[in-house]
Formats: sequence, C-alpha cells, structure tokens
Amino acid sequence: MAKLTFYTRSKKNPAPIRAYFSFGVDKIVYAKGIFTVSKEDWSNSTGAVKKHRLLDEECKKLQDHLDNISTIVYQRHNNDGDYLPQDWLQKIVDRYKSTCGHNEETAIQYANRVFTEYKEKKRPGLRGKMLSEETADTYLNFLNILKRYETEKNLTLRFNDITIDFYYEYNTWLIEEDYSANSIYNAIRCIKQFMAEAKREHLHKNLDYLDEEFRAVIEEADSIALTKNEVHAWEALDLSAPEQIGLKKSRDLFLCGVYSAQRYRDYSHIEPGNVGKMENIDVIRFYQHKTATPVTIPISPKFKALLELYDNYSPRRNLRDFGKDLKTLGEMAEINSIVLHRITKGGETIVTQVPKFELITTHTARRTAATLMVKAGYPVVEVMKMTGHKTYSQFMKYIRTTEEEIVTSISNRDNYV
Repeated sequence: MAKLTFYTRSKKNPAPIRAYFSFGVDKIVYAKGIFTVSKEDWSNSTGAVKKHRLLDEECKKLQDHLDNISTIVYQRHNNDGDYLPQDWLQKIVDRYKSTCGHNEETAIQYANRVFTEYKEKKRPGLRGKMLSEETADTYLNFLNILKRYETEKNLTLRFNDITIDFYYEYNTWLIEEDYSANSIYNAIRCIKQFMAEAKREHLHKNLDYLDEEFRAVIEEADSIALTKNEVHAWEALDLSAPEQIGLKKSRDLFLCGVYSAQRYRDYSHIEPGNVGKMENIDVIRFYQHKTATPVTIPISPKFKALLELYDNYSPRRNLRDFGKDLKTLGEMAEINSIVLHRITKGGETIVTQVPKFELITTHTARRTAATLMVKAGYPVVEVMKMTGHKTYSQFMKYIRTTEEEIVTSISNRDNYV
C-alpha cells in the first residue's frame, strides 16, 4: 500500500521538512526542502503539525500545504503507476512550491511550462500518453495568442480568472481580430487543456472551463449566405414590442454588416466620425481593423435610414447576446430551409442536416453582402474594393452559390460545345 510520510531529522530549529513515498514492493522515492517548521510545532510520530498548534494561522497554513501535496502525490501515483523515477516526488514538491505563496505561477506561465514538458516528452497528456511534438507546438502557438490578449488587455491571468465571462470576452476579441473558426477552436482547446492539467494538480477549484457554454467547436466548413428574399424577411421582422429591444438591436446590427460588407469588428464599431460625403454621395470611411486597409463604402438609402435611428452609430450589442439573437431572428424570419452541416470534433467530421438559421453567425452578414452583389452583376473588382479583399481567390471563398442556382444558370446559357 502506497504511503507518503513527512518528517524532520535536522538539529536546526526551524527544521526542514522532508518526505518519502513508499509504494509497490520495497520502492521508495524521496524529497527534501519542502518547507521548514519549528520543532515545537511538529510531531514526527504523526508526520504533521501538532494538533493543538493548528489554531495558529501559520501552522494551519503549513499543514494545508502538506495536505495539498499529499493529495497531489496520491493522485499522480494513481495516474503514473509504480514505475517512478527517483526524482518523481521531488518534482511534485518543487512544482507545488513554485505555485504557492509569492512564487505563484500565472495561468500562462503554468501553461507554458506544461506544454513545453509535453514537447520535451517529460510529461504525458491527460490520458496518460505522450503527445506528439506537433500537438505540443499547436498548444504553444495558441498560448501565444492568449499571451497577446493578456498584454493588450493589461491583465495577469490566474486560474480563477478563467470564467464564463472571460470566455466570452476572449471569444469576442478573437472574432474582432478575425481569427478563423478553426483558430478559435484551438485557442479555446488550449485553455481547456492547461486548466484540466492544473485541476489535476489541485492548483485551482475553478470549474467554469467545463461548462457547456465554454465550448471548443469547429463550425466553419459550411458557412452560409442569406438569399435576397431571406434578407428581406429579416428586414421585415416586427420587433416593436418593448421586450424585443435587444432583438431589434441585433437585427439592425446584422443589417449593418449586410449593407456594408464588412467584418464584425468593423461593422459593429461604426460611429459618426466614419460617416461623410464624397462628391455628394453619402459614404462611410475607415481603416479595416484586421488589415488596416482603407475602405470607402457608399451608404444606400436603407443603410442611411438605419444609421439615423442610432445617431450614425451602429447598434451596440455584446457578442454573447448578439450570437444567440442571430439564431432566434433567423427562426423568426423563417430562414429554415434544410442544409448539410459539417462539424469537426477531435479530428472526426460529423455531417448533419440542420435548419439554415442555426448556421447564421456574425460573419454571415459579410458573406451575404459579397454573394448578393456578385449575383446582382456588380463587377468583382468593385466588390473587392468595398470588402477590402486583395486577391481574387481569397474573395471567391466568400461567394456562396447553391447547387440549384448553378444548374439553373447553366441551363439558361447556350451550349458551350
């Protein structure tokens, strides 16, 4: 039976606490320099602080640390089995000491150390197997994105800071920075991985990262665009009831994206300083957030009337509510044709049939605008100037044409041979 024992044997006072862990058949590993304790406060017979001294705050704190180390040791032994190197216990102790008191690692420092240990084959993954160097590099690369977020927001992230609110704030930032759905998936997966590792080591009790809302899902393979009739149905929604003010703002914010053909980060931040004139034409001017590309967008009568409702600001709505509202609005507008949808989880692609409104996202507005303008016969070079795309191949990825539209178009043309 495995057993961890703490003891002192030094003549010094206070004395350094040592430990040994016996397991298997006559197997023992040691650790030293754990903490120091006054001999008057310590009992070698129990391997713990004397009970009557636990009323003292410092003694209680010391015993709590020893209890935490014990929990970690037994759990790690269950995971690692009986084939333990001689420095196994010392590493656990050293790691624990580096994450308590004034030397506490930040969440990112801890993650960087864990992912580096993955890469150097010094630590198995959560399932007990060594991870590939490619997987470790993926975690490290996406940890760098979190580092940039921490720097830009002037934060020092601790484990208890990784909450549902953090998830939505980080997700919003990733979308505003125009990271792909695949990148956002990996960025969230990176966080869930190091939070699970830290939880296994009893470094926190924060379970928000396990919440259903704290999701890491890829959903971009079947990005959609709305048809002209679907946009008209969206515009015509009656949202006059007082309790629908949030839905109305979300409906109108999405239309800002359709009317401007811009990314979410840009169409959600329109303000009066962007609105002006060019040769008596109402326009919006700004530098795109992602690429710093200058764009000038003509304001259609519909767009002008919408902006005037909000004093030339785009409606303000937090991303969490906006994302949920888009599905609700799509269902209300009866955008419910059945489409094939692919979701990739853990390397496996799952194909399902879903109503179209379930796939509406903040980026659908931009794809809708580009697709409808091309279908209406606008010259591609002009549409690219408006969207800010620099290459034709990049732009054409935005165009969504149905199989029915392709067949109809070809059938209406003269034979090509």
